[in-house]
Amino acid sequence: MKKDLSVERDFYKKIVRVTKLIVNDCQLNAALLEFIDTEFLANEFMELRSIDRRVGWIFLIINLKNKSINDLDWGLICNLHNVNLNEEFYRDVEGLGIVKENINSCYYSIGGRTGWESLYDLLNRFYLYLVYNIKYNNSNNIMQIKDYQHLLIETRNSYTPRLNGDKKYNEIYKTILNNFPLNSKKEHITQVEYKTINGTKKINFNTNTVNKFIKSLLIEFLSTFTKADDITRKDLRILLYYFVESMHKEIPQKYEEFNENIFKIQYRFYKNLGKELKEYQVLCSDRRLKELLVAFYRYLTRMVKEKYGLDIFTLRFIQVINLKSFYKFYENGFQFVYHNKLEVPPIGYKFCILPSIQTLNNSNSDNDKLMTVNLELINGRYKEDVKEFIWYADGYTRNLVGYLYKLEEFLEMKVTYDELNNNVVKIFSNSREEFEDDFILEYRSQIELDCTTNGHLKGTLKIIRKFLKYYKKKYNVCKRVLDILNLKGLGKFEGGKPIKDKDCISIYEEFEKLEGQIYNGRLYTIVFEIFLCSNLRIGEILNLKYDCLDRDTSTIKYFSKIGKGKLVKKKINKQIIILLEEAIDLTKPHAKGNDLVSKYIFTEPYCAIHKTNKRIDFYDYFKSIVENIKEKLEIKDYTPYNIRHTFINNVFNEGIKNGLSLLKMAAITGNSYKTCRIHYLDRNAVELYVETLAKVTITDVDILGNILIHDENKYSKVVKGELGKCNKEHCVFDMAECFLCNHFFTFINRIPAFEKRILSINTEIENSSNQIQIEELITEKKLVAKYLSEMIKLSQEKGRNN
Repeated sequence: MKKDLSVERDFYKKIVRVTKLIVNDCQLNAALLEFIDTEFLANEFMELRSIDRRVGWIFLIINLKNKSINDLDWGLICNLHNVNLNEEFYRDVEGLGIVKENINSCYYSIGGRTGWESLYDLLNRFYLYLVYNIKYNNSNNIMQIKDYQHLLIETRNSYTPRLNGDKKYNEIYKTILNNFPLNSKKEHITQVEYKTINGTKKINFNTNTVNKFIKSLLIEFLSTFTKADDITRKDLRILLYYFVESMHKEIPQKYEEFNENIFKIQYRFYKNLGKELKEYQVLCSDRRLKELLVAFYRYLTRMVKEKYGLDIFTLRFIQVINLKSFYKFYENGFQFVYHNKLEVPPIGYKFCILPSIQTLNNSNSDNDKLMTVNLELINGRYKEDVKEFIWYADGYTRNLVGYLYKLEEFLEMKVTYDELNNNVVKIFSNSREEFEDDFILEYRSQIELDCTTNGHLKGTLKIIRKFLKYYKKKYNVCKRVLDILNLKGLGKFEGGKPIKDKDCISIYEEFEKLEGQIYNGRLYTIVFEIFLCSNLRIGEILNLKYDCLDRDTSTIKYFSKIGKGKLVKKKINKQIIILLEEAIDLTKPHAKGNDLVSKYIFTEPYCAIHKTNKRIDFYDYFKSIVENIKEKLEIKDYTPYNIRHTFINNVFNEGIKNGLSLLKMAAITGNSYKTCRIHYLDRNAVELYVETLAKVTITDVDILGNILIHDENKYSKVVKGELGKCNKEHCVFDMAECFLCNHFFTFINRIPAFEKRILSINTEIENSSNQIQIEELITEKKLVAKYLSEMIKLSQEKGRNN
């Protein structure tokens, strides 16, 4: 359908006529007519303009009718970008001698908004037309347009003034939330270009300051926002506008003048402003301004360190400001402290212990995390004591803090108990004892019901016992009370849970598969390989630093779990060296920006405002792999600790095949054979342990005697060096070979004695040169080993049943 271009010609004539009629300043009138001719005649009326474009022309003429060409400056264009166009339209459109029905129809359907945008565009184009026209660019105000012509950008306002909206909202919109802020100076404005799906766009920010240092710093901060959704945020504009005002006249003129006090002043300012703007519905959340301020200080501390080598803040402040949970603790009145037993504890009852060199000198994989102590809920009579206990008690502070809630429950129960028994007269009570038997017995009964595992119960009792021992004199804690809280029977273990061979292959294949799908996937595979092929614990691996490796001596230095905070050296094989070197090559490029973890090998980039890299989370990664392939696995609930079980189990399996001694295998694993049996070796592979200990095979050995759970007194005849008893008065064997007799009885409490006898036989064999004696000793050892194997199985069965 052919466009009726006559409408365009008619509109041009009407606009020219109206301009001549209502624009009073002769020079501006002439300039506008020339501009109209340029815009309309350039395409020889080959294009039909839209209705909203026509509305834009009408707005332009209306708003310039009482202006002169000398009025055209930055202030005027900002005013016109913020004029209440609705009022202007209804007041002035009646005087126009044009057909306004079509315009009204368009205006009502689009709310006039696109007409406004046409006005903004025409204003910008008119200013640029003037500055490049020699007839007009000789006046100061027109010449100055060159200084800010880059700011005359296309505008598609994200925030529209509300027609009947709150005055505060519209004030914020006009002075801050648009590209031409009301009452601003051109020197206040900085422009940022950002990428969009369709290319690039520009946005103007009102910094509301002519302070060159602050403005340049804010411009650098803006450059860190690369996404369109971030750079166009309302709260970012608001932060910059109030930045200088938020300092309360303590305005730095150089980096070194920034300090923690200025941050506190600004934080309070933006906290209050955020609440106010939320009430006016300018912001959806009162947290955003505070978050952006913290982001600025995180940027500032990092930038001046990297760019200028300056430490303008204390290490403590830098750590605090970079905490992910900063807002939670800062606003709730927590103090941030370093733990030092040579100093007094914090004054208050809420504090966070920051990671430091002291807390990092161990093999715990959580040693770079915050420790939070909140004693507010503890009864007043115990608050100071608990604080002192946490601060000064021996042992690993993180464990104390981790079980602090159990100590809190214990003391709360004590206060409740005292209140309920306030009027009870106790005949045999020792009033000097703070914690009496009756309460301790009641507490022990309660936690045995509450704790679902022996490990949980043991951890709870350990911190209570530690607390009571610490204040043994003050609370007059007697041995009887500690006996009630004894740990007897809670430390029993039934061996480890090595990963089955087929399961191990499936897990490793999943690690390799994810290398091609997940960034840094190879790094996690390296940790798995080192863990599986060495006796290093997972915490020891994750705490390896870039300077840990000495290639010349094939050793590493690291913090061992049992090293008491001191570095130890260990020989490693060539394969581990290759893996560590590969890990270093992978992570070295991003090893910066976070002083706490930048020295460690196993880190990865972290895209967050508060830090740029972090320690890898091998625990979650491994658990997700097991979850992904659990349908393939024989055992569905492996944890990273089972990898260590697997290594140690493999050492003993291969050691037996190659005739290695128990001592040599223990040296390879880094643990005594007893520790391996209790914690790591396959709980179902009893024969493996016994055969390793005895250096014989027992699959072809049968025993005729009896093994009982309890030592029965009716068998009074002790035989074989108290290894067992006999139910016959006279021996039926001429040579008293009790292990071959069906009248021999032994008991599971003799397990240590049988282990000792095997070691004794091993020594006798080594020291003997008599072949006949050696053969007899080997025969006896096989029988003893078989008995020991069956005794351990029976003991494990008893433990499971209990």
